[in-house]
Amino acid sequence: MIESHDPLFETLAGLRIIAPDANWEKRVRARCHSQIARHATRKMQPARDTVRRLILVDLATIVFLFVYLSALLQEAAWLAGLL
Repeated sequence: MIESHDPLFETLAGLRIIAPDANWEKRVRARCHSQIARHATRKMQPARDTVRRLILVDLATIVFLFVYLSALLQEAAWLAGLL
C-alpha cells in the first residue's frame, strides 16, 4: 500500500515543469526540414557514380557477349570442319 505522505511523491510534485523554448523549436524544425529537403533533392538527381557504374556494366556485358559469340562461332567452324 502507498502511504498518503510519501516523501518521494512530494519531492516530485515540487519540481518545476521545464518546457522547451518556442524559438529553439522553430529553429530546430527549420534545420531538420532543410536537411530533409536537401537530401530529397540529392536523391532525385542521378549520381555521377551511378551513371558511370551503369556504363561500365553495359560495357562489360557487351564485351562478355562478343567473347561468347566469338567462342560460339569458333566452335561452330570447328564442328563444320572449317578449322
